[in-house]
Amino acid sequence: MIGFIIIEVDDGFTIAEVPAGSTPESIATQFGGVLVEGGPYKSFAEASDVLATLPNPYESERL
Repeated sequence: MIGFIIIEVDDGFTIAEVPAGSTPESIATQFGGVLVEGGPYKSFAEASDVLATLPNPYESERL
C-alpha cells in the first residue's frame, strides 16, 4: 500500500486507499473523481485530519 488520498467525487470528498502498483491519479479516476490536497497520506487518520480542514464546497448551496 502506498497510502491514502483525498478525492472529490460527485457528492463531496472521500478518502481512498492507494494500493502498491497504483497511482493516486488512477485511483481517483477509478472513483470517478479528481485528486485533491496532495497526499498520499501515511494513514487513514492523517487523511481524515486533512479532510477536516478542507472547506465544504457545498456549504453555500445549503443557505
